[in-house]
Amino acid sequence: QAGIGGLLCLVMFFVGLLLACGLFVSRARAGRNAVLFSVALNSEGGEEGSYGSLKSDLLTYLSWDNKLRYCKQHTITCVFWMSNEQHDPKLSPRINKVQQILRVMKQRKAPNVAYLDMDIVITQPLRNWFDFKSEESDLTAFYDSYALLAMTEDYNHTTAMRPSLDSENRYQTGVIFLKAVKKTRRIVKEWLNLAEVGLRAINTSSSSSASNTVSDNNHLHSDQWLFNQLLLQQPTLKSLVHILTPRHLYNAFPAYHIHNQSGLQPNNNSNKVAQFWEDLKLPQGDEVHGVSRMVHFAGVFGGASIETGKTDPVVQLLAVYGFVERHLHSVRMLSEAPLLTRKTENIVSDGGHSESNCVRCNVVPHAQAILLLESLLVFTYECIHSVFSMDAHITDTSEIKAINCLQAIKEQSKGLLVDLNQTRTDISSLENKSNLYYCCV
Repeated sequence: QAGIGGLLCLVMFFVGLLLACGLFVSRARAGRNAVLFSVALNSEGGEEGSYGSLKSDLLTYLSWDNKLRYCKQHTITCVFWMSNEQHDPKLSPRINKVQQILRVMKQRKAPNVAYLDMDIVITQPLRNWFDFKSEESDLTAFYDSYALLAMTEDYNHTTAMRPSLDSENRYQTGVIFLKAVKKTRRIVKEWLNLAEVGLRAINTSSSSSASNTVSDNNHLHSDQWLFNQLLLQQPTLKSLVHILTPRHLYNAFPAYHIHNQSGLQPNNNSNKVAQFWEDLKLPQGDEVHGVSRMVHFAGVFGGASIETGKTDPVVQLLAVYGFVERHLHSVRMLSEAPLLTRKTENIVSDGGHSESNCVRCNVVPHAQAILLLESLLVFTYECIHSVFSMDAHITDTSEIKAINCLQAIKEQSKGLLVDLNQTRTDISSLENKSNLYYCCV
């Protein structure tokens, strides 16, 4: 009996140990071991991906600069991926995003990963999302829960209503916080596999339907639709997805309200741009100026035509003004922020590690960037004013003018990387669509 009792005690000890491990396996450690990650789409993604890839190409330098400055402020690893790889040539480049999320979780030795779409600008850069001990937010609830992924619900700008629980568009995948554990990687792999299954189904169908792969199977080109399908097919996974609320904090769509610009230090040009936005009868997002922490220039908010879904260069010009304006506000906030002193960890491009005592870790030159962004904002407005003064209606000539302006804006924005002490080789790498890791500390 004593032997049986001892055996039972031993079994109970191991059961308790497993339960204790379970309590912590899904609770990610906050602090310096974190990765902020973003993907730029391939500009050769085909007709279906043309809107997203063109916008990604335009915003590359502005978006990278915005995210790098955030990472430097909080001494966390920042990974930027720009690749000519695709999951499959018949699928949208957006599927590559899921592939790279999986790769980062496998390769990077950090328990916390935040994925942000390229068309997202961080507007409240002084908040460290990974330092949940000092931030009372919904992220704290996520880190303290058994959930493995956190994201917001989607936003219907037509009705401004929340999607239903069984909606195919319930979750918005532009901002994702992930706990980089084995089970999370398994979920992301299943997300990716849905695209593979769909592609195999198309390839085994009749030749007539297969010839219209892109036009007839657009959902397979959407990472967001595929993620929502995964949760509809496997409802038990919903308990592992934490919904960030209110959504306007973590994944807001931009709002262009003339009388509500307090958080952006507006000028008369800002109000005129808002008026142009309203004149085109474009929708308003759920952004709260001065409150929203990230603003997402997705869909029509990033330059997609309401009618066709393809790039509208005039709308994109207005969206770029909004992106530059918000990034300028973010850099101004950083320029006034206190410096950090802490022990940090370098994660170098080959996956190795080194530690150092970092004093005044986030010494970043912001003055030059502020001057460049101010100049860029004025230039963008002059382009907008020129386009809208050409005719009462948008014409082919005005669209050509907008396209030329967008190309000039992209070229001017390259100076931001030089301000962050990036080399010309780095800029050349981006232009050649090569893979590039950057680690901030």
